[in-house]
Amino acid sequence: MGFFVGFALNKIWTYVDQAEDGEKYLLKYIIVYAFTFFVYLAFNYACDHYLHPETTIAPIVEWLGFSEISAWLLLNGTFVSNVLSIGINVVINFLGTNFLVFKVPSPQELFED
Repeated sequence: MGFFVGFALNKIWTYVDQAEDGEKYLLKYIIVYAFTFFVYLAFNYACDHYLHPETTIAPIVEWLGFSEISAWLLLNGTFVSNVLSIGINVVINFLGTNFLVFKVPSPQELFED
């Protein structure tokens, strides 16, 4: 449900100037979101089972003087993995919808007469 609401709002509101008749936006949107979903799953799995980013981030946070937050990070490794995976997902979704689905024009195209 949220996927279709997001698609409709992006097409009607966010990218209204880029939307052209006859384009197959929904298919492109599905492909971008499917790709980013699998990237999210793969990265999250890799973080949880192999990379363990909390062991890298916690010492940096402790070095900055936040020992309580560092201890919390070490106890909540899956949360750290989820936050990193969501961040990557957001960036890829933005880039995909912006440049592949709705194709934001270059500045030269915007100011042509």
